[in-house]
Amino acid sequence: MRRVPEPRLPGLDADRVDASGEAYRVLTTPDAALGLLSSALTLVLTGMGDDDRTRNRRWIPLMLAGKAVADAVASLVLFAEQVNRHRRVCSWCTLAAAANLAMVPASLPEARAAWFSTTHGDGTR
Repeated sequence: MRRVPEPRLPGLDADRVDASGEAYRVLTTPDAALGLLSSALTLVLTGMGDDDRTRNRRWIPLMLAGKAVADAVASLVLFAEQVNRHRRVCSWCTLAAAANLAMVPASLPEARAAWFSTTHGDGTR
């Protein structure tokens, strides 16, 4: 693919951002590939366990919430880097960042139940 398809809107330039040295900084691999791997792990954690995992596999919702927070922080750092260093953003990266940010509040109720199940025994508090 010669160009990353993207809406022609001011401030968007996926080609410029995604071809930058920063995009290949970790493992000399495109950060989009690492993002897909991270999203796959989130999907695994989201689907893992049964309906009662807040009590019988507490580590799953706690790990999912922790990963969601870490992904959200990383997304904010990458977005800030795009804005400050390149003066442009990638629409795909911005969409992924928004999804990562949305995962935090989505994961917190179950993590809270798992935490209280750990500290109070039943998770109903």
